[in-house]
Amino acid sequence: MKNMQRLTRTKSFLLNSLIFILFAQVSHHAVSEEKIIEPVDKVSMGREPIGIEAGYVYTKGTYGEMVESTTHIKSLTLFWTAFDIDFQLSTAHLERTAPAGTIIARVKKRVTVTPRVVSTSGAGDIILSANKEIFTDPATAIAVNASGEIKIAAADSSKGLGTGKNDYAIGFSASYPLETALISGGAKYSVLGNPGRIKVNDIVEDIHFKNVWSGYLALSTELTSKNSASLSLNVAQPSGSGTSYYQTVELATSYRFGGSGSLRIFALKGTNQNSPDWSAGVLLSGSF
Repeated sequence: MKNMQRLTRTKSFLLNSLIFILFAQVSHHAVSEEKIIEPVDKVSMGREPIGIEAGYVYTKGTYGEMVESTTHIKSLTLFWTAFDIDFQLSTAHLERTAPAGTIIARVKKRVTVTPRVVSTSGAGDIILSANKEIFTDPATAIAVNASGEIKIAAADSSKGLGTGKNDYAIGFSASYPLETALISGGAKYSVLGNPGRIKVNDIVEDIHFKNVWSGYLALSTELTSKNSASLSLNVAQPSGSGTSYYQTVELATSYRFGGSGSLRIFALKGTNQNSPDWSAGVLLSGSF
């Protein structure tokens, strides 16, 4: 039972790390990226944990354009637990170089096509999420979580750093521990705000998004008592007409230190046009 509980905590920690990016977690890439809200790590210390996470992510891809886009994301996340609910509040500073008229995070098949490349930077959107375990089976250690998320539009849409509209999402995830590994998966439904007719980098666009389903399937295992690794597949419906599904394969490793600290390194590869060519990042977190 202790081994299963350890695997459950490890699973929650690994899955939680994907959320920023998560979505980017935020708002990241000129693609239709919709990641799942993963379980937040629960620290059983006889009190409600409070923690902070800092991260850096680099992403590169063409997304069907004539030239490639690059994005640097420096993120900061605060996480805490109250009333048996795990909360996260995150934001980021974005730096991107991309074709004029494109919007970070999502894009439709644009009528305007331009080879002009622009470099912009600024604050990203603010994301508030909540996660709660709603079912657990003591016999099998199967756990089910429900989650919700609000993306508050704080990024400058005129620079292409965001859509300028709020997004809302609900999701469910489940995990099943094996003898030496953990299988987990989840699904999320996102209601996306529509920018409508906006000017991005002095180019007028009429952008309308469709609500999307997204999901993931992951396999993780402990390499040592402090080190673990995971492999995951992430998919999402296209948010605009003329675009394809978002699909990536991600490999990650995490190292726990000092009782409450963790270092996570990941790399992902896109498998189609609406996904990044590749992305990599590092996340450092600790609780107190």
